Amino acid sequence: MTGMSKAGSILKTAVLRLLALAVVAAIGYGGYLFFGPVPRASDEPPDSTHDLETLCWYQRRYYPTVDAYQGPAPHPIQIFEESDSQVSDPGWSPARVRQSLPKHWNRKHDDPTSVQLVACVEIADEGPRIGECRFRGRPIPMYQGRYRATLYEVRTGEKVAEVDDILGRKDFEESMCPAMHVWREDKEPRLLSTPDAAEYQRVFGRYVDG
Repeated sequence: MTGMSKAGSILKTAVLRLLALAVVAAIGYGGYLFFGPVPRASDEPPDSTHDLETLCWYQRRYYPTVDAYQGPAPHPIQIFEESDSQVSDPGWSPARVRQSLPKHWNRKHDDPTSVQLVACVEIADEGPRIGECRFRGRPIPMYQGRYRATLYEVRTGEKVAEVDDILGRKDFEESMCPAMHVWREDKEPRLLSTPDAAEYQRVFGRYVDG
């Protein structure tokens, strides 16, 4: 009888521990769904500015060894744009700015550890049609892109600001046509213009040069 009681006690303890773990896991998963994944610190410093794209991922990765977003300006920034490829996971790429920008705005910083801010520019909407590009003889319309952005500190992964009403170029040039474009068969293909240097300086200037 004593052996049975001891076994029952052990079993009861094990069941209670499993229930406690299940509750903790459920709370954690609920928090994950409600708040999103927790940003993670990278064990290594960024090797290039392309590594900073991780600040735009669903589960952000930040770099604790880089320069902090503090002190006097300028605060070097790296801008990433959401691709206008019409697929489920379009990805991010460095901003396609053709005009010249000051060095601390440069898409190819000599020292990626000096970059303090990352801007993740997402597609919000499309404006009027401004032109068309041709791919293998097929015309694909280009519309003025409309965007929103979130700025993050590279060192901590913390949100610095959210910016709305960012406009793509409205003056079409053939040089704006990409080398390729991807879209789903069940969607009509379209292209979006991206912001120029002046627009980015207008919306991000207060955080970079202010």
